[in-house]
Amino acid sequence: MSAAAIQAARAVGYVGAGTVEFLVDEAQHFYFMEMNTRLQVEHPVTECITGIDLVEWQLRIAQGERLPKAQSDIVQRGAAMEARLYAEDPAHGYLPSVGGIAHLRWPEAADGLRLDVGFGAGDEVSPFYDPMLGKIIAWGETRAAAADRLQRALGDVEIVGVTTNRALLASVLADEAFRHGGIATDFLNARQAHLQFGEPQAGDGDAVLAGVWYASRDIHGDALWADSRGWRLAAPPRSHWRFGERSVVIEAAAPDRYGAHLAGRTYDLRVVARGEGSLTVELEGRTRLIRVLEHEGQLHLFRDGAQVTLRLSRT
Repeated sequence: MSAAAIQAARAVGYVGAGTVEFLVDEAQHFYFMEMNTRLQVEHPVTECITGIDLVEWQLRIAQGERLPKAQSDIVQRGAAMEARLYAEDPAHGYLPSVGGIAHLRWPEAADGLRLDVGFGAGDEVSPFYDPMLGKIIAWGETRAAAADRLQRALGDVEIVGVTTNRALLASVLADEAFRHGGIATDFLNARQAHLQFGEPQAGDGDAVLAGVWYASRDIHGDALWADSRGWRLAAPPRSHWRFGERSVVIEAAAPDRYGAHLAGRTYDLRVVARGEGSLTVELEGRTRLIRVLEHEGQLHLFRDGAQVTLRLSRT
């Protein structure tokens, strides 16, 4: 395939960066599809496994310089994968999502992780241009290691204001068929039942966390009536919170301990720490860090690599 691509470029006297694309059938026969006379958006994948700056090489060739290395001098190491985060809604026909970005948190830079991003909090996604918000590229010694690193990075993405394909990308990386590598161009249709095309709906556990977030908001004020736990005379503080059809009762057993009652079940929680935008709780023997954002009447919980949204109906 590589030899055929080189032969095609030589046949037309092509000089510069370019990408030749082929399709491969089940018998491993390949067929020419097209040539893009430019760098592809996936060029960071090649750069990660070769250590070559293709953008620099492209500019040097345009200035009449020769390539600094021959093909035989290029050594490939490990595997790399790229995910393109798009402002689109896969659950509704991949419709574009436009508007202002109220909150955007990219993964932290780390070894083996590259971010090529073009948007941040406060930016506007326009309907007139490509909806790509940024690219996340992960490298690993093996394909599986690269997939694991990329999946973790996608789990760290937080965005409020536009809908994205984050959940779909993460579910593809976790999919068993994708992991085995036996995939084709019909992958999304063939594995549709196993993939997650949108962020999950909030569950009972999320309503409990949301109730504790609100109940623990103001517990150190001077005025008892400002205490969000729901102060009562000669009884433990109790507050009521409703999120859609779910009604949660939060009782404060101690300054950092709460009992949450929902749908006939009681959850015992301990608030380990509460920051301006984070909540660390111990729930059912497990300590969890949940990042929290309140925006336009909605509460966004970022937990376990997913994002759920709740709206406080009434107290």
